[in-house]
Amino acid sequence: MKKIDVIALLCALIMCTYAHAQTIETTENLCGSYIQSASTKNMLFDENMHEPLPVNKQTRFLGFDILEINDTLYLQASAASMNAHMLFIDVLISEDYAICGSGVFSTYGTQNERTTLQVMIPVEDIIGLDNSSSPLQIEVLTINANNDLTSNIYNYDRQALNSLINTRLTPDQNTPYSLAVTHPTDTVGNYHNDPHRNNKMIYCALERYHNCDYSLLDFLDVHDQHSWHLALPIKGQFTIDAHVVNMLFREDLTAHKNIIPTDFGVWYPHNSFYELGASRQNARAFLSQFFTLTHSMHPQTGKYQTTISWDIPLQHGEFQGNNHLQRSHEIYWMMNFAFTTNEMGPENQALTQGASQHHYTQANKVSFLSLTGIKYNQASQLNLLPLIVN
Repeated sequence: MKKIDVIALLCALIMCTYAHAQTIETTENLCGSYIQSASTKNMLFDENMHEPLPVNKQTRFLGFDILEINDTLYLQASAASMNAHMLFIDVLISEDYAICGSGVFSTYGTQNERTTLQVMIPVEDIIGLDNSSSPLQIEVLTINANNDLTSNIYNYDRQALNSLINTRLTPDQNTPYSLAVTHPTDTVGNYHNDPHRNNKMIYCALERYHNCDYSLLDFLDVHDQHSWHLALPIKGQFTIDAHVVNMLFREDLTAHKNIIPTDFGVWYPHNSFYELGASRQNARAFLSQFFTLTHSMHPQTGKYQTTISWDIPLQHGEFQGNNHLQRSHEIYWMMNFAFTTNEMGPENQALTQGASQHHYTQANKVSFLSLTGIKYNQASQLNLLPLIVN
C-alpha cells in the first residue's frame, strides 16, 4: 500500500499535541494530491526495507459518513482503538490522492480506554478522482504508551464509498444507501408517546422507564433462562449499486485478513468491542439464516443493485460469552457487512451469455462496508446512533 509522507505525519503530530487531549479527535484532511510528488526517501514506511507491522486486534475501522455543515457536504472517516496514544488514518483514494489525519490522546493513566479519530474532507474535493473498481485501501496505524506501532489494513468496498459521496438526498431517498434501520433505533422520546423522540437509543437493564427504547426485561419475557447479557432485536436493510453474490462471515474469511466479517457489535469505552456472531460457535451458521439478498436493476442507470436485509428477532439477539451488561452512555453500535460482488451480474445469466465459469469466478470481488453509531450528530446523513445503557 502506498504510504504517507513522513513530513505530513510529523506536522499532524505537532498540531495534535497542542490540541485538547480527549478520547474522540476530529481533524481535517492532512494529505491530498501532493503525495504524487512525494520522494520515496521520505515515505513513512518502505515496504521493501521493513518487516510487515503487527496487526492490532483491538483496532477497527468504523466506516464513513456524510455530514452537511453550513450547506457544505463533508466525508467523514472514523477509526478507533484501545489504549492508543496516537491514531493515524490513511485512505488511498487513488494513486495520487489520499485522505489522512492523526490524533494524539491522553488516557490519564486509565488502563483501558477507547480512543477514536475522525477525519473530514469536503465531498467536492474527492468526487470523480478515481473510477477504479478495485477495493479501496485503508490503513489505520496506532502507537501505544510503549511506542509499539501497529498497522491494520482494510479492503473497503469502493463502489459503496462512491455511492455515498454521490448521493443527493430526495424525499424518496432520505438516507444514503436507502438505509433503513428498524432495530435498534430511537423508538420513544423523553415522555410516553412523545412523537419527536429524543435522538437517543436507550437500553435499560432492569426497568422499563418512559424513555427506554429497549429493556433487558423484554428479552427475559421471551427467554426461559435468566441473562445478564445485552440482548436486542436487530433489523434493517440498505441497497448498494452492485450484484452481491453472497454474504461473508467469519468462517468465510480466514484467507482474507483485510476484510471485516459480517457481524453486529457493541464497543464500550473501557472494553474492547464484542460481536453477536463471534460469540457463537459458528458465526456463519448462526447469522446467515437472518439475511436476505434482493437483486434488481436501477431504473435510471440500468446498473445492478442489491438490497441487503437482516431480521434477527429478540430471542436470538443476545450477545453471549463473557460479555456482561454494563451501564454506559458512550457505546458504539457497529454494523459490518462483508460480501462478494460480481460486475457480470447473476452467474446463470453470465454463463448463458457466453462467459466461462472460470471467467465469472475471476470476476468475484471481496470487500466490506461498515456503519457505526459513534455519537449523535444532527448533520449526519446516515443518522446512526450510539447506544446508551442505563
